[in-house]
Amino acid sequence: MRNCKFILGIFAACLMLSTVTLGSSNDELRKVKSGAVVPAYRMTAVDGRIVDSTQNKGKVVVLVYLSAEQHASELVASDADRLVKKFAKEDVELAFVTADVVYKSSLAKHWEQAEIAAPLAFDAERSLYDALGLVVLPTTVVVDKEGRLAHVLSGRRSGYFPLLDILIRHALGKIDDAGLEEELRTRSFGVGSGARAARPDKLRKVALGALVPTYQFTSLDGTSINSNGLKGKVVLLVYLSAGQRNSDRAAADAERVFKRLENDDLRLVFVTADVGQKEHFGKIWSEQGISTTLSFDAGRKLYGELGLIAFPTTLVIDRTGRLQHVITTRKTDYAHVLDAYAQHTLGLMNDEALLERLEAGSLDRGSPQALALRHRAAARLMRDKGMVDGAERELRTALELDPANIHIKLDLADLYLAISSPEESLEIVDAVLEKDPRHRRARLLRGIALYMEERLDEAEVVLKDALVLNPDPARTHYYLGLVYERKGDKDKAIEHYREALSRFLDE
Repeated sequence: MRNCKFILGIFAACLMLSTVTLGSSNDELRKVKSGAVVPAYRMTAVDGRIVDSTQNKGKVVVLVYLSAEQHASELVASDADRLVKKFAKEDVELAFVTADVVYKSSLAKHWEQAEIAAPLAFDAERSLYDALGLVVLPTTVVVDKEGRLAHVLSGRRSGYFPLLDILIRHALGKIDDAGLEEELRTRSFGVGSGARAARPDKLRKVALGALVPTYQFTSLDGTSINSNGLKGKVVLLVYLSAGQRNSDRAAADAERVFKRLENDDLRLVFVTADVGQKEHFGKIWSEQGISTTLSFDAGRKLYGELGLIAFPTTLVIDRTGRLQHVITTRKTDYAHVLDAYAQHTLGLMNDEALLERLEAGSLDRGSPQALALRHRAAARLMRDKGMVDGAERELRTALELDPANIHIKLDLADLYLAISSPEESLEIVDAVLEKDPRHRRARLLRGIALYMEERLDEAEVVLKDALVLNPDPARTHYYLGLVYERKGDKDKAIEHYREALSRFLDE
């Protein structure tokens, strides 16, 4: 029992888990509601593969229903395929479906050109379409491991890729309900708070995740730059226009970002089609202290193959030669965004950290809310390193800057539990619950605080309620186990410990 408690104590301190389904937005189907079993289906894909719902039991399924010759569907197909590849080691399956059988050959060609790995199946009789009660196309359906509807995304909105990433992680149990709510509230997806949407930058001819066309340029100093020679490196390719102030500024910004990162796996390439403007670029290079040479796309070959929309355009290309990020024109946050994209593609920053960095950059850098976010992030790092006093100071500072932020308040309440100060935690949590009596994370923290104060009967009631709300199953089961062990009911204690361990191992 002691060993089990010791191991689970570590788990509880490190993990925030969940496996429930929760509607993420107002998106919905007409005939299948959140939490209901998704109708069974069996269809044949364009390449002969069978897409069968019975084969995916125990897996999270991302089912994307498309419409042929619709730009939004093409974008969703590329985004979803690229995203699910990131979950290659997880129990996640992706399948595309369409009723447009008449476009079979053109769809097959597009699948090949876009290098989409997931199957495209045909719902010839619209059986699945009708069974789901689809409202618009494209529609993305996330099905949990038990075959129940977890999330729905209608259409293709800005921020589709990071939003679907969050919903898949939630369906997998990677983030709990409270984490889902927080990410939807604070991220920029047009869900919940209506915060600024994710950057919609794109190229006309090359989708994110697709291979960038090969290129070979002659540079200003006479050397040759070849894409084949850059394989294995992350490339920042900045396409410029002569006599344009934004291009001049982007070149200077990109040079500074490149030098600041100082990474052997990173390369910077400047390119322009304005071969006759060598003197202009030489002057700018000298004034700005730019040492990276400029190359020339003399016949506008790469320009045409990319389908550039505006200047400057910056491509962030991964080690395999695939397009990971695009920045069109130069906005005031250009350097901030380029730095984040470069670190993300280098593997120095995960998806969640990237979104958080972009979110912080979308605020006025000097605004109280932006400063509060930075202090909260610093508190997380300090707590992870055991620097509790520093974490408390950072959270207190964050609250002074943004006193209405519930998530900062609950971070502080959770910190007080970690240092065995349940009274201080309860003071914060009860204030939150006074305004929102059903707040999931607040109720869980209250149950833990009550246990720590030896108010076992109250703690049992609150934790059972928290388990129904399901903000964090592993942690909730663990503390229920502690409650029952303290009350002398060892059978129930062991039952909850086992369930907590099972939830952890599932993760």
